[in-house]
Amino acid sequence: MLTEAKQDHWFLTLQENEGQSVKWSFHKTDEPESLYAVDKDGHRILIINGRQIVTSENLEVLALATADKLEDGKPINHVIEWVKDNNAIPVIPWGFGKWWGNRGRLLSEVLESFPGCDVLLGDNSGRPWFLGKPDHFKKANGEQRRILPGSDPLPFSSEAWRPGSVGFYFVGDIDELVPAKSLREYLRNPQTNISNYMHCERLIPFVRNQVAMQIRKRM
Repeated sequence: MLTEAKQDHWFLTLQENEGQSVKWSFHKTDEPESLYAVDKDGHRILIINGRQIVTSENLEVLALATADKLEDGKPINHVIEWVKDNNAIPVIPWGFGKWWGNRGRLLSEVLESFPGCDVLLGDNSGRPWFLGKPDHFKKANGEQRRILPGSDPLPFSSEAWRPGSVGFYFVGDIDELVPAKSLREYLRNPQTNISNYMHCERLIPFVRNQVAMQIRKRM
């Protein structure tokens, strides 16, 4: 599952078979937000499009399983409503420092405005173990609000191993013609038993990555 930022259009590149790959070919489904990657031995990976939207409050909202786009800079409530109106799954992902202070209080207000089945939370492998579990995660468990982990690699070559290292899984039948539609139905169904495989970041890699990100932003 991809959650591309405004400057990224890799899904479209793959969908149009413009990617430089010797081993893999890419095949469309009956919906614009999904495709299959197939290697020479017939192994397949389902790829589902999605977007990362930065709100005016400098929080992020992920729109899972959609080919639609919304520009950054809109208020978070507006973004969530847009995601829902476009039949995507809205997820607010954890980010270092973004759930503290005023933004943390804003997030609490947002979650109080939307039931657990409407807005999900996101975890990722960059969250350091020594910070413990965020309070919003603890509260989400009591609200039957799903927490979906993802790998969320940083834009460094050292992070190339990370995609797929953290995620979630469930058992179910996926319609191969409209797989994104099937996935949305499973995620919205409270009866779907979703498990995850998750690990938190160690101290030294976390500090190194945070310093590198600050240098990158300033350059």
